[in-house]
Amino acid sequence: MTPADHELATRIRASMHRAPYRVAVSGLDGAGKSTLCAALADALGLPVVRVPDRERVATMRAAGASPGSAQLLGLQAQLIDAPAAAILDRGPLCVAAIHPDMFGLARLLARSQHVATVLLDLPLSEARQRKADPEAELRDREAEARRYRELAARWPRTAVVDASQSPEAVLSAALVAAAWAVGVAP
Repeated sequence: MTPADHELATRIRASMHRAPYRVAVSGLDGAGKSTLCAALADALGLPVVRVPDRERVATMRAAGASPGSAQLLGLQAQLIDAPAAAILDRGPLCVAAIHPDMFGLARLLARSQHVATVLLDLPLSEARQRKADPEAELRDREAEARRYRELAARWPRTAVVDASQSPEAVLSAALVAAAWAVGVAP
């Protein structure tokens, strides 16, 4: 981390402890969400919470909830339990991108739970190279990639970061995005 990134991270951390925010990292499978979450957690001294919890979602699905409802309800329950300031590995934007019928409720959840979002934008061809997940190929990835970009334009406190850069450059851009989202001048 550069000295400028370190100084910005210190200011973000101070701001997030005064007025807690959660920074959700969203994007396609293979975009680098978990990698960025770990780097942000280290830089900001915050815990990483992987959302939504698959066990909670499975329980809700077994109780008859639709896939989108189960994802959103699982996310909401987890956010209630999560620390007020945290890094979220996925978040409400991911739910809305995968389950478009949940857009309004997911957006409301993002606002009410003070979630700032960093969307990792990566060409689909590069995401496929990074992630060797046969199950991921079953979904319509092009449509999902398009939905992420469309939603980011209408989503509260969201910044798009080019994930094809080096991990250090992605972290720097994500810190600037997080600063902007929580009201700290970069």
